[in-house]
Amino acid sequence: MSEPSKLLSCLPEEENQRLDLFISRLLVGVSRRDARRACEAGSIHLNGRKAAPGQRVKERDILSVFSTLGAVSARPELFSSGEYHLEDYIEVVYEDEHMLLLDKGAGIHSVTLTLDDPPTLADAIAAYEPRCLTASEDPREAGLVQRLDRPTRGLILAAKSARVWRALHAAFSRQEVTKTYLALVEGLVPSSGLSLSGELLARAERMQVKDTGEDAGEARLVWACESLGVSLVRVSCVRGQRHQVRAHLAHCGHPLLGDALYGSGEKFAAERFGVVGSSDFFLLASELEFVHPQSGERLMFSTKQDAAIRPE
Repeated sequence: MSEPSKLLSCLPEEENQRLDLFISRLLVGVSRRDARRACEAGSIHLNGRKAAPGQRVKERDILSVFSTLGAVSARPELFSSGEYHLEDYIEVVYEDEHMLLLDKGAGIHSVTLTLDDPPTLADAIAAYEPRCLTASEDPREAGLVQRLDRPTRGLILAAKSARVWRALHAAFSRQEVTKTYLALVEGLVPSSGLSLSGELLARAERMQVKDTGEDAGEARLVWACESLGVSLVRVSCVRGQRHQVRAHLAHCGHPLLGDALYGSGEKFAAERFGVVGSSDFFLLASELEFVHPQSGERLMFSTKQDAAIRPE
C-alpha cells in the first residue's frame, strides 16, 4: 500500500470516541458517513491495522488515512465540457445578491462524496454561481445550507457568501426555519394524523428514534387509498436532522413507500402514482419559510413541482 495521505493522533481529551466521529470532528468537510465508508473500503488504519468505524480511539492511537478523504470539493468544471448541462440540475425559485433557492430534482445527490461521483447539485451551483463555492465551511457544499437525500426532491437553500451562510445555518440550528414535506407512506394514516416525537440517534447508515417524548413535528393526512394501502401526508418538522422525516414516519409504523433502509417492504412504482422521475421513495420538500438574513423580511416559498399525486 502507498504512503498515507494523512496521519492523525488521538489526544487525551479525545479518548474513547467512536472512530468515525473522531475523524469527522478532526477533518473539515468530512462527515461520519464519509469516515464510515473509508473504513469499510479499508482506507483507514488504526495503529497499522484496518479499522472499523465503531472502534473507540485511545490516547496516542495513530490513524493512517489512505484516501483523498477531506480533499473533495465541489466540481464546477464538470459543466465545462458540454457533457452535462446546468439546466438539468438547476431550477431557480428565488435569487438575489445574497442567496439562491433551488428546486432540486429526484435522483441527484446534494454534495460530492468521492471524486468519481456523477455531478451533484453542489457541483452545478458552483458552476452557476462561483461565489457559492467559498460560502460554506464544507468545500463540497458550494453554499448549500441544508442537504436533501438523492431521491428527495424540492426546495433547498444556498448562500453566496460566508456571512449569509453562517446566518442561515444558525437559523436552521435555532429551529427558526419552517420546513414542510409531502411524503407517500405505507399504510393508512388515521384522519387525525400522526404526532412525531423522540430524539434521533445515529446508528450506522440509518437514524434511530429514542422515545423521549420530545416534540419533533406532525404528519397530517392529505389522502389515503385503501385499495393500495398507502397514504400521502404533509409533514412539519421541528428540527433539521439527517433522515428526520424518514426515521420518524417509520417509527410511527408508516415508512416511506419503497424506503428499504427504514423497513418498507414495498417497491415504489413511480408510474402507478404518476410521479415522473422519482426513484426509491417519494419525499418532497414542498415549503420553506424563513427570515431573510440581510433584509429581515419573512419569506415563504412553495415548490413548483406539483405534488398532487394520485393512484391510477
